[in-house]
Amino acid sequence: MKIREITLHNYRSIKDATFYAADYGLLIGANNCGKTSVLDALRNFYEKDIKFDQQRDFPKFPTDDKESWVEIE
Repeated sequence: MKIREITLHNYRSIKDATFYAADYGLLIGANNCGKTSVLDALRNFYEKDIKFDQQRDFPKFPTDDKESWVEIE
């Protein structure tokens, strides 16, 4: 299965973001900008032993929105 798109909402340090995948992928950016959050979202989605943890995975910023989700196409 090829990943075409990853959408994150209120996941760790990412409020709303959509990433589009090509034939290969590369995550680059400044320290503390969310690169690891994107990879951990993929791990949460695919690995059965890893469960969503509110302490770890819920937003790191104040928000009234109580939903946090990851969508992968």
